[in-house]
Amino acid sequence: FAKKQLEEAEKQGHKLSYIIWIQGESDSRMFSNLDKGQGPFFLESHGKEKFYYESFKIILQKLFDSKNIKQDVKVIITTTSICRNKPSKLITNQQKLLAFNNSNIYITSVTDSLDDSFRFDGCHLNGKGVDQTAIEIANLINKLN
Repeated sequence: FAKKQLEEAEKQGHKLSYIIWIQGESDSRMFSNLDKGQGPFFLESHGKEKFYYESFKIILQKLFDSKNIKQDVKVIITTTSICRNKPSKLITNQQKLLAFNNSNIYITSVTDSLDDSFRFDGCHLNGKGVDQTAIEIANLINKLN
């Protein structure tokens, strides 16, 4: 689906500069308690210490193999791992490793620094939380431009 949308945008003369990836908060709870023998293919193959890292590399590879995404596209990943729990070091460490190994990947920290006053259910961001996240992403894009 994403490749088709990008091809359509390119046909209309648009050039992709950024991919913004906001990870689902509830994913961190689900995968934190799993290990080999308990989860999807990537978890089976790599264990919980590497599943996010390896899965994300495959997503990027598939997108960057697309003829319409150039290697200079910057990827912004939010550390969105709080869902009625503490931040998931399991996921954030793998996100940081992605950024360390790729100069076009940038990690924001705003979402996991927001308390429950920025969330409507202890997990998902409310309007105030979405605004704070958008501001940090916009500031990062302005800095990178």
